[in-house]
Amino acid sequence: MTTQSLAVEFMFAPGCPCAQPALRLLRKVLAEEHCESPVIVRVIASEEEAMRRGVRGSPTILVDGVDIEGPAFHMPSDRLACRRYEPHGEYAGVPDAAVIRQALYVHPGKRRPGAALR
Repeated sequence: MTTQSLAVEFMFAPGCPCAQPALRLLRKVLAEEHCESPVIVRVIASEEEAMRRGVRGSPTILVDGVDIEGPAFHMPSDRLACRRYEPHGEYAGVPDAAVIRQALYVHPGKRRPGAALR
């Protein structure tokens, strides 16, 4: 899928009901896109850690340090609160697969030669 490995991070608050469905979806999309980058999974236990790591609600997915909804996504005051993705997948706290897929291809260095966004 890519010419270089991507840094994929999945961060969530303890007890987040959407963490497992979102993580399953993330791994499914990575497999479908033939992206072999490992997913770094982090449990975020404090607001301070959430702020330091760029968490924007639970769960948060970063690709090369950028939130999958983009850098301009609104930062909530409570970073460990349940996140709402628009559009969302199975639950409001799970992003649509297309949002994850697009994040894999956003930066020109990530695209396969001749690959188009889906």
